[in-house]
Amino acid sequence: MRGRSLGLLVVLSGVLFWTGCAAKRAYNKGVTWTEQGQYGKAILCYREATEARSDFHLAHFNMAKCYERLNLQEKALNSYERAVDARPDMMEAYWNMALILEDMERWEQALQVWQQSLALSDTDQDSRQARWHIASIEEQLTELDETSSGEDSKQEDEEEG
Repeated sequence: MRGRSLGLLVVLSGVLFWTGCAAKRAYNKGVTWTEQGQYGKAILCYREATEARSDFHLAHFNMAKCYERLNLQEKALNSYERAVDARPDMMEAYWNMALILEDMERWEQALQVWQQSLALSDTDQDSRQARWHIASIEEQLTELDETSSGEDSKQEDEEEG
């Protein structure tokens, strides 16, 4: 029985090793395509890498960067989310997500992501930048609230008159 268990362990180790190698090969091809500006081809390679190893955070991250280059923001966000699912301390992925959300004017979501990145900040400069973005978004949300409140009262006046 002991020999059989050892054989199974060797087979499983081989499968895990092979899967890791396949993911790494696909990832390396993706990096080459990215460096050549072939973002669509790079995405296919990064996708192959993440199919072989779903926890390959760098493949998810690089795929997101390629989607950004192709101006596919939603897909970039999804890939960044997968990167932080695989590696929750990947601050650069949080930053990139927050910046995309700001560009899309999804202020509440951007605020949440900036707050998450602030919790991960390990330098004063990172903390200052995250706090600056948080303050800017809070100001933006306050302005939107005031504009919305002003329009609501204006609409009520028109309905009464």
